[in-house]
Amino acid sequence: MVQDGNQRAAKDKHNEADQALVQLRETPRAGCEAGEERCDVCRGDEVEEEEGEEEEGEEEGIEETEAAEADKSEGEEMRRAFEQQQRERQAPQQTLTQHRQQEFGDVEWLRRQLAQWANRCGVCEGAGEGSSAHNVRQCWRVESRQVKETIKAIEEEIKFDKWTGCWWCGVPQEICHRWESNGRRGYQRAKAGNCQYRGVLMGALIGIALGYREIGSQWHGRLQAVGVDDAGLGRSVVEYLGKKRVLETVESNQLVGEFCWITRLLAE
Repeated sequence: MVQDGNQRAAKDKHNEADQALVQLRETPRAGCEAGEERCDVCRGDEVEEEEGEEEEGEEEGIEETEAAEADKSEGEEMRRAFEQQQRERQAPQQTLTQHRQQEFGDVEWLRRQLAQWANRCGVCEGAGEGSSAHNVRQCWRVESRQVKETIKAIEEEIKFDKWTGCWWCGVPQEICHRWESNGRRGYQRAKAGNCQYRGVLMGALIGIALGYREIGSQWHGRLQAVGVDDAGLGRSVVEYLGKKRVLETVESNQLVGEFCWITRLLAE
């Protein structure tokens, strides 16, 4: 009897263990227990979590890179805008400086050419005689007669605008010895001063224009381009040559401007 009781007790314990095992199998598990080897399901979840974290990190990195590039682009635009503003502010001053440098260059060119053409003849040099030792007014060639008559006719009619140079020779007062500074950024008659280049501007201009056919043709075209009727070098040309030539630093007239232009063309 005792043995039968023990057998029944053992059987009951076995049945209870089986039921507990069945219940354990039927109960859903949230995950592997501590100390257990990770199953495929749990390992899969961990991989997905790691991949998700990596994707989030990549997205954050992309956003940071895009933000940095946007900041850099904005900085470049601001720098370009600032440089453009600086150029716009400096442009008027640079233009004025360039104009003044050009004027100073013109004055130096004028000084040199006046000194040269005081003893040069456009008629003789245009005829291939080489360097001459006289001006056109002293020329002995027959061809110079027309040049002399034209010069005389223009000089008798020309009237220079006020403050455009010497009234007698047309040379800027800064250069002409008939004038001296008055200490107030202007000029006054110099005592015992005379025009050292009287007749040189007109003599050289007309001598070259009539002595060199090709250059003369270009000069006529230049006059026509500014609306001057140069037929026979008549009154329209006379009026034009006496007009003020707008400069920043030197009082000048169109006769001086045309003299500089034609001597530069000849020197090319």
